[in-house]
Amino acid sequence: MNTLERIAEQRAARMLELLQADLRAQIRREHDAEPKRTTAVKEMQARIALLSDPAERERIWKTIELPHHDALPVHALPKTREFWSDVDITRFTKRQLDAAVALLDLPTGGKKGELLARLHDWINEPAILVRRAEQERLDEEREAQLIVGRVFAFGSNFHGELGLGHRQAQTVPVEVMALRAQRIVRVVSGYDANVTFAFAEDGRVFTWGGGGRAPFLATAVSKDGDTPSKQSTGETFLFPTEVRLNLWASPPAPQQPDQQQEQEQRQPQEPQQPQPQPPQVIEVACGRTDGHIAFLTKTGECFTWGRGEYGELGNGGDGGGSMVSDGRRPLQVMTLKSSPVAHVGVGNCHTAAVLADGRVFVWGGCWSGQLGLGMARRAGITDKRLQLCFPSPTVVETLLPHKVARVSCGAVHTAVVTRNGQLYTFGCGDGGRLGLGNNTDAYQPELVTALANDVVLDVSCSSWHSLCIARPRHKDHSKGQSSNEKDAGDGGYVYAFGNGLQGQLGLGKQKMAALPTRIPLLATRHVRCRAVAVSSHHSCALTTDGKLFTWGDNASGCLGRKAIDGALDSNEPELLTSITAWGAGPIISVAAGHGFTIIATGPWPKREAQRHHVQLQSLNAHVKFDSIQPLKQPSYTRDSTTTR
Repeated sequence: MNTLERIAEQRAARMLELLQADLRAQIRREHDAEPKRTTAVKEMQARIALLSDPAERERIWKTIELPHHDALPVHALPKTREFWSDVDITRFTKRQLDAAVALLDLPTGGKKGELLARLHDWINEPAILVRRAEQERLDEEREAQLIVGRVFAFGSNFHGELGLGHRQAQTVPVEVMALRAQRIVRVVSGYDANVTFAFAEDGRVFTWGGGGRAPFLATAVSKDGDTPSKQSTGETFLFPTEVRLNLWASPPAPQQPDQQQEQEQRQPQEPQQPQPQPPQVIEVACGRTDGHIAFLTKTGECFTWGRGEYGELGNGGDGGGSMVSDGRRPLQVMTLKSSPVAHVGVGNCHTAAVLADGRVFVWGGCWSGQLGLGMARRAGITDKRLQLCFPSPTVVETLLPHKVARVSCGAVHTAVVTRNGQLYTFGCGDGGRLGLGNNTDAYQPELVTALANDVVLDVSCSSWHSLCIARPRHKDHSKGQSSNEKDAGDGGYVYAFGNGLQGQLGLGKQKMAALPTRIPLLATRHVRCRAVAVSSHHSCALTTDGKLFTWGDNASGCLGRKAIDGALDSNEPELLTSITAWGAGPIISVAAGHGFTIIATGPWPKREAQRHHVQLQSLNAHVKFDSIQPLKQPSYTRDSTTTR
């Protein structure tokens, strides 16, 4: 045996000895612990036998100290809230709290703070239930106010045109709190106006702005029937005020006391007839604040008031004084009294009205052909100023073969839409604002041939440009006529033409368009719109699903977003994404004024609309078109738009 084998044998023997020693030690320990286990079992059996004696159990129970409060055990205290409301449970120990929750049948277990919270909730449960019911009632009232629609405003506010009660401009939409729960369904302003009108669902009219100098403030009266004083008028124009219009003749001049008494003695007294209620106003049209305003009543009457140097009031006066409103009340256009008026438009110095039978009457200034009567001066008139106007409503004979549905007046041009969806324009053609492919004036209505194969649904004119909504014309072969009326709810694409130095055309770098041009960003996204609103320097388009696109001059924040990198103009439409208020439904109406925008939202849908697969902000101009899919329609809309 060599040395290595001998060493391995010695190690194995040593390992065997160690294992044997461990085994002997374990056997010894188990033998020593056996008496102890036997003793513990015997002791447990003895204690069980002892506790079987009732006397022993009573002795042990008396030796245990139970938790007390004011010398009484907690388990014996009253179970009334009146008692526990006077107990300072914050000083209780953990054992006292355990006993208290067990006494009051509350959930047991937990830390001291949890036990205190349970006791506090049980003690204050009646007050909590009352407060919870009150909060639920307030929430229901608040939801009832919000669910009927809201009004938001943004942009310039120097003249109080936002109706917020101050003159601070707003770059993002801010709610007009005075109109909350008023069920506003339509808002109206003018392309160069700083006044706003809002129509409620029940026929009430609210108005504000104008810096206290708007023409309607002199004729509007409060709900109580009192004409506001100059001081109150100067204060209240910052807030929306419900008004009704004083359409009745002024009262007779007061007589001397002796003359009045003598007249009463000669003539028998007759009972005074109650003054009739003013008719309901359904439409208001205005162009500029310092100009004139026209409105229509529910019965089809047309009233005008404000400036009238060029016969824009339509009262047929022959002199300067008789063509100007007296400032105390509106003037009814008597020439149109026998025929109900369906629509009215107002420019800088001219007015156009569409009758229910489809005829168009115009009056006011005519120097650029904005009346469409075929002349820029009246013949046979010696007065130079009167040569430039028609103070009485005159029918546009060129449009007699066509039934006109809508009219819109710009500063010195006019556009009408016929019932079969054709667009006619006339007036000043500078910058291509007529959409006829040239810059010349049109003294008679001319068909916009670029849209001859489309159905024009709406048109809106401003000082320098015009917008219209049109869709492809689908022929109804059974009747041989276009079916634009039955598909009007589907909306159409937005076309722009005219001058857009501030980007108000929405055509990107293109600053002028002599022909109607489809706005590429909206067309690429297959966005269909149902209404447009324009001011002199910015434009708005309302989609069929209640979204709003804005573009143009954003110096005053009228686009509803802050300027990026100092760029004040936005030459392409961008989606208004800053309305994130709870309870704000889809936008149903939009009005564009001089540097500001007003929007009215509809009822809040009871169930949330389906979320888009892309965020709304991704629709704006800084995102590439090919990386975004077309929009899907939300579930709350009635009008379903088909994406192409």
